[in-house]
Amino acid sequence: AGFTYQFEWWTGHLVERPKFDNTAEIEVSVQRDMEIIYKAIEARRVCPIARQHARLFDENYETFDQVKAEYARITRKLEGTLMLPPEDVNFMGVTAERYDETGWWYFYTDYPKTAVRYMDALTDYQLAVIDHFACAEICPFAQISVPTGTSSSLLYSPEFFTEHIFPREKKKIDRWKKHGYIVMAFLDGYKWPVIDEFLRAGVDEIHPCESYCKMDVRKLREKYPELVISQPIDCAGLLAFGRPAEVEQAVIRAIEDAGRRKIIIGSTSEIHPSVKVENALAMYSTARGYAL
Repeated sequence: AGFTYQFEWWTGHLVERPKFDNTAEIEVSVQRDMEIIYKAIEARRVCPIARQHARLFDENYETFDQVKAEYARITRKLEGTLMLPPEDVNFMGVTAERYDETGWWYFYTDYPKTAVRYMDALTDYQLAVIDHFACAEICPFAQISVPTGTSSSLLYSPEFFTEHIFPREKKKIDRWKKHGYIVMAFLDGYKWPVIDEFLRAGVDEIHPCESYCKMDVRKLREKYPELVISQPIDCAGLLAFGRPAEVEQAVIRAIEDAGRRKIIIGSTSEIHPSVKVENALAMYSTARGYAL
């Protein structure tokens, strides 16, 4: 109670949360969240408080079975075009939004055992979603999503990644793999220090490649010759404010910097409302028309 979300056609935002006067009040709220999450898992129902509110497809349905059936129906209508399954969001995408960064870290410090149980509950929910959704015959790939870095550094300490993020992401990667999936990894922001660990965990691809976050296609290819690199075309500046000719040049440069192999061209995030239609079309047409 007290959490208010605002939705647009392409995304959603938490616009109001309860006023917590201390971390003890957050702990009560988290305990309530965990109870709701595990009841949803048992009932095989979509749990809004266990997912990120960013229009990830499943928010429109009540049960896991409904999500899977509707996804399969839409995919069949696309006649060969594959739609990304509902995004597999890391627990930090939920905790830091629901309790804000400041509230979450104070709570994590004051109530570490409850915080760990909350991370586990959110991970258990995603594992349940995977088990009920998975059908590689409908679509052979899935995407994990981890808030990873700022424009120049990691969001969290290496110790936090090692102790909490990597082990839980490994569980989900293994679960997708068990069902026969190719696993893509959306690691938002600066990510150089954690790439090796995600590759060891079993991901098959890493994206996006944001130049404004010190990521570079050529350097990635030099360091990781067999890595599939994706989404290198800047949507914050170039796709929104550039010209089609500039987009075309960026696409060609990305393909060639990748050695003309193992690269998927796309926006560094999404085709959001500020992206010019002519720029989006230039990105796709240039990629499709590039002669290997």
